[in-house]
Amino acid sequence: MSDKIRIGIIGTSWYSGFLLSCLATCPEAELAAVCGRTRSRAEELAAKHPGAVVYTDYNEMITKGRLDGVIVASPDDLHYPMVMEALKAKLHVLSEKPMALTVAHAQQMWERAEEVGVKHLMEFTVRWMPHSRYLRQLVQEGYFGRASHYTFHHYGDRAFNNDYDWHWDAARSLGVLGDLGSHTIALALWLGGEIRSVSAHLATFSQRLNPEGQPLVGANESAQIILDFADGAHGTIQLNQRVHMGERARDYHAEVNGEAGRAEVDWWWGTPNRWGKVEMRGVRKGETEFQPLPIPDEILQGIDPSDIFGVFQKHLVGPRLFVDAILRDYQPEPGFDVGVKVQKVLNAALESHQTGRRIYING
Repeated sequence: MSDKIRIGIIGTSWYSGFLLSCLATCPEAELAAVCGRTRSRAEELAAKHPGAVVYTDYNEMITKGRLDGVIVASPDDLHYPMVMEALKAKLHVLSEKPMALTVAHAQQMWERAEEVGVKHLMEFTVRWMPHSRYLRQLVQEGYFGRASHYTFHHYGDRAFNNDYDWHWDAARSLGVLGDLGSHTIALALWLGGEIRSVSAHLATFSQRLNPEGQPLVGANESAQIILDFADGAHGTIQLNQRVHMGERARDYHAEVNGEAGRAEVDWWWGTPNRWGKVEMRGVRKGETEFQPLPIPDEILQGIDPSDIFGVFQKHLVGPRLFVDAILRDYQPEPGFDVGVKVQKVLNAALESHQTGRRIYING
């Protein structure tokens, strides 16, 4: 075995490439294997990492790759079988969101990871961004007093393309709930604590065909969600992947309201050759104007606040956090326990839409 932490990745999407670019900044780790359904794409990714072996069967990679850990960056419906196979081999796991398609599967994944004693981490990218961490700090410092309401929106334009995409196949995906909602719900839990109940209305606007040319049951492309937090606060989430974005690839707004103050954050990251923008502002009780809320240096640690993804190249987040946790033997956050909590909210939203009822979350 090499002295370095040997990591394998399952999945060859553009986001897999992003995760590998983050992993490449870890001198203590090496990419030992790449697994993808299409060998040519897996070879393309592996070519940037000398020594990485290419597989088209994830079971074979897990069995023969001599790995310490695995990154699961596959479509939603494959997270459960792939993670469970990795845990069977007692590998540390970094999983893309959402954790699974069902709460039962997510619960099994968490319990198994704890049973075998490996490190487990969820890739909730928005939670790690500097503006999210500053919002969390403001909550902890009492900037808002008792919080009364949280507002979030998260927009994209991915659903305008009517070609087959597993993200919009209800048999394989939780739709915009899983795509954008996972990030947003993870942040809502981090800021506001436990969520007691969920009411939701979902919409699908497109009629797509499956790869065989037959009509498929489409996953939700838009979602409106009302949250009730355990402490009595309310929350609203609006998700939509059919929004015209202009120069923006992704558009996000978060807001916290409380007895003592209010703070807002708006950010977007751009299409190729454009960077991004982050604006934070707040107003306290008795003040008559919003004031800028610059992100503190101790959070930025040298990162330009407009460089939305800069933290993933320099801070202990994502693959960098995963490797550090393996090396130094601690359980990183957010782990699979948080993944289960997010999964409960996602599936409660689906049930609320289907039944027209408010759904209470247990545990």
